[in-house]
Amino acid sequence: MTEDRTRVSILGATGSIGASTLSVLAHNPEGFEVVSLVAQRNVERLAQIARQTQAALAVVADERQFADLKDRLWGSGVEVAAGRDAVTEAAAREADVVVSAITGYAGLRPTLAAAFTFYAVLPRRGPCACARLPLADRGRRRFRAAGRMLRRRQAV
Repeated sequence: MTEDRTRVSILGATGSIGASTLSVLAHNPEGFEVVSLVAQRNVERLAQIARQTQAALAVVADERQFADLKDRLWGSGVEVAAGRDAVTEAAAREADVVVSAITGYAGLRPTLAAAFTFYAVLPRRGPCACARLPLADRGRRRFRAAGRMLRRRQAV
C-alpha cells in the first residue's frame, strides 16, 4: 500500500453502478486500493470481484449467504462479513471515496454512515430522496472532488 493510492469502498459492487466503478478502477489498478465491497446476495460475483481487486473486506447484506461467501473467499486474505450492521460498518471504514450504489431505504443507513464519517461519498439519488436529505448540499465540494479524483486516476 502506498500513500498515493486512492482508497475506495463500493456499496452495491455487483450492480451496474458498481460494475462501472470497477471498470474505472481497472484502468489504473495501481492508483486505487479497494477498502470494502458490498453486495445484497450475489456472492459468486462479489467473491470474484473481491479476489480481482484484492479488497480488504467483502460484505453480503443477506446473512444467509455468509457461509457461501466465506467458503468462496477462504484463503484469499479478504475479510468477510454479513448483515445490515456489517454493511453500515463497511461504509464507515476509512476510505477516500465511498461509492454508494445501494438503492432506496436499504442504502440510506450506509450512505449516512459514510457521509458522517467525512469521506467523499458519491451517492445514488435513491437513498437521499428516501430521507429527503440534501446530502449534496452537505458536502457538494467533496462529491465533486471525488468525481474529479476518480476521473484523474482513470486518465493516468
